[in-house]
Order: sequence, then structure tokens, then C-alpha cells
Amino acid sequence: MTSEADGSWAALVDDLASFALVSDREPHGLVVTRERDDGTRSAVEIVMTSQEWYWLIGTTFGSLEPAVDYVREQVLEQPADKNYLVYSYYNLVPFDRPELPVSPVFAFLDELAERHPEGVPGAAWVTQRKPARPSLGRGVSVRSMRPNDVPAVVEAQEAGAVIGLAAVFPQDEFPFPREAIARRWLEEIASSDIECLAVRDGDGGEVIGFAALRGDELMHFGIAPERWGTGAAQAAHDAVLERMRSAGVTRAWLRVFTGNERARRFYERLGWTPTGERSRSTFAPCPELLQYERELGGPDA
Repeated sequence: MTSEADGSWAALVDDLASFALVSDREPHGLVVTRERDDGTRSAVEIVMTSQEWYWLIGTTFGSLEPAVDYVREQVLEQPADKNYLVYSYYNLVPFDRPELPVSPVFAFLDELAERHPEGVPGAAWVTQRKPARPSLGRGVSVRSMRPNDVPAVVEAQEAGAVIGLAAVFPQDEFPFPREAIARRWLEEIASSDIECLAVRDGDGGEVIGFAALRGDELMHFGIAPERWGTGAAQAAHDAVLERMRSAGVTRAWLRVFTGNERARRFYERLGWTPTGERSRSTFAPCPELLQYERELGGPDA
């Protein structure tokens, strides 16, 4: 454990100990026991390593204090029927068991990777095992999206949606509309007023994300979840905004699902502010979208 991770973990323990009894959890994590308003005791087990906590601070919040506030709020607002807060992709997820279920998307991809380590025969994309945590600081490139990029783009988009939008689109009721999303991408690539972009690893490597621009609107943006926490999302975000700035855009706007707290924290950390304007998605169950905007300045900014 790094000294930074060690110190931030101690700060978390100290904060939780200000209102509850805190003990170590085996093999990792913390047990937070507190007295409820009705006089009963409740115990919440935080299933997270100190290194994961360090990643959560840097990736989701950028500094220690808001991350500590987030964990405290999660513990205090934990549903009575959930005994665990389980770390998953830089968030803590309330659950009734210490392990989250494996996403069917990743389970299927793992099965394909086992059966076809060199790629799926006849397919337009290659399934491969990626490192559990890619090295920090790798560069990304943003280039025009082509129709043959769409399968890899949809794969990255689906994986991120299953994880990041579970509260917005419960997968057992509203599974990811793969065919409709792929068709939309092809239509938008063909559109004269929309610029579709593929985010690639390094200088022209594999597709790891996507973006789409329409005038001053950032229509779509996302990075494959296995790249969350590596700096790729912010690097791609900055490259996309520079593209808009070079085109003369001085104020950009986007819409994000109101219930997508992780995305909202990401944008707010990078200078986007909510306007208060709200709308609805066209995909069932038609969840609410919140508009954000950001000053870009001119081409020389």
C-alpha cells in the first residue's frame, strides 16, 4: 500500500469513527456499526480495499474531502435490507451480499474470449482479455468514426451502460438496446450535421470510447469501463472540447441522466454546470435528462 493510500484510508476510518464503531473486515474493508434513531443497531460492511479507496478518491472526486463525505452519506443512507456497500468501478453499491453479480455482458465476453482467443470467426471485432487495470497516463486519440468502428463502439457503450446506468435502466426490465444503438450510430455517421468520433487507445489503437458533436452540443460521450480511472476519459474529454473550440464553439452543452451520479460528478469536476433545464430520453423507461453547459473560450483559449 502506498503512503498516500494509507493516509487516506486512515482519514476515512477517523471520519466514520466520529459517529459509529469502526472495525476491520476480513479479508478487506470496514465494518461500521451505529445506533439508529429508533434505538436499534445496524452494521454496514464496506467491501473495499485501501487501494480501491485511493482510486475512488482520484477518479471520481479528485480530492479526499468529498470522497469521505460520499462514503459517510452512503453509510447513513444505507437501506435497511442491504448490509453491504460493495466497491465497483469507483463507486460503492448497496447490496445484500458481499459480491456483486457478474454483468452478463462481461460474462459473455469472457466466454467468447475463452473459446476464441484469437478473435471470433467471421466477426467484425476481436474479443480479448484486457489488463485488470491499464497503466495510468496512456494517451488517447480522437478520430472520425467509420461504420466498421460501430461494433467496437457499441461494445464499449453497452459495458458502460450496464455498469454505470443500472439505476437508470434496470437490465432485467430494460436491457441495453444494442441493435437500436448500432443503427443510430450508423445514421449519425451518415448525417451531415453530426460529427461522430471514435476514441482510440494511443495513436490509432483499439477503440475504447466514443463521442458525437452537433454544433455546440456534445451529444454522446463515453469510455469503456475497463479504462475508467486511467485518465483516458479526461484526456478524451479534453480532446473533444478542443475540437469544438477549434470549430469556433465558445459555449458547449450536453445532457446527462439525472440519475447517473457518477457521470454528473465527472462533468462537474471538469467545469460543467447544470442549467436546470430538463428533458426525457426517448428510450424506455424515458428517464430524466439534465442539461449542463461549459464555457470553452475561443480557438486561442
